[in-house]
Amino acid sequence: MNKKIKIKISEKAYDEIIKMLNIHNEYDCIRFAYSPGCCKSPRVSILLDNMDTTKLIDKIDEINIIYDEELINNINEIQLIYKNNGFFIKALPKNNNSPCSHNNSNCSLCSKKCGNCHKNNS
Repeated sequence: MNKKIKIKISEKAYDEIIKMLNIHNEYDCIRFAYSPGCCKSPRVSILLDNMDTTKLIDKIDEINIIYDEELINNINEIQLIYKNNGFFIKALPKNNNSPCSHNNSNCSLCSKKCGNCHKNNS
């Protein structure tokens, strides 16, 4: 695979993923999926999945990871941690273009919770 996303997984997140894959042996990898949306919504989702040759494959130790071109085109780095019984993903985008940037005069992709769409004047 020529194009890769930098992926950082904390030790606790790694251990929890291994546990989940062992419990749910019908799956053999995790998939990161790009989720475009508002500034309040996550950019990347994590799912248990099965290896698929149509997706790009990466590996961190014993965890197989798949993702597609859309993720590569939009995300530079993924940081995954586990705390308070849940996974937290930080996705660093390739650029700062966001449907909720202050440069967007429409902001139609934002939910009503996205109150600071046009407030950032920096």
